[in-house]
Order: sequence, then C-alpha cells, then structure tokens
Amino acid sequence: MAVTSAQPHRRITVALEQSPYDVVIGDGSLEDLGRQLLDAGVRPGRRILVVSNADVAGPYGEICLQALTKA
Repeated sequence: MAVTSAQPHRRITVALEQSPYDVVIGDGSLEDLGRQLLDAGVRPGRRILVVSNADVAGPYGEICLQALTKA
C-alpha cells in the first residue's frame, strides 16, 4: 500500500519486552521529525543523538537536521 500526503502518518509500535519503540511511516514524516519529537515529550533545546550510516545520511541527513533545528 502506498502512503500519500492525503493519508496521516502511521505509527507502529515495535512491542519489545524491554524498551519498545515506535516507527512512524508516511509521506513527509522525516520533514515532520522535530514536531513529532516535541509531541512525544522531548523538551525544546534538549540534545538528541541521531545514529545513521552514509547510505541513509547522504540523501536524508540534511532533511533530518533541518526538521530538528526548526523544532
């Protein structure tokens, strides 16, 4: 199923016994990363760490940085 901009982001919980986490899927999700973190309770100005590799950081790193800086 293709996710279009008309559809909301989908949040899927990876229900691990210890440290479950959510995965957000949807068009524009990365550009909305900063707001999503704020909505999840991360305080403005809080330092975070993004772990990636060259294959992902190359095409998406700047988008991620801009979204976090904007928030």
